[in-house]
Amino acid sequence: MSSESQRVAVRLQLATLALFGIEPSHKHALMAQQERLHGKTAPESGQ
Repeated sequence: MSSESQRVAVRLQLATLALFGIEPSHKHALMAQQERLHGKTAPESGQ
């Protein structure tokens, strides 16, 4: 993934979160909670 397309993807993700009124910090908290429930690490950490 090129850095440009990655920036666009992040911007799109943040825009989507903002649309639903979800702050990125809340998203990370939810992801951490889901990780604990499923007992697995975040997919982003391996990249």
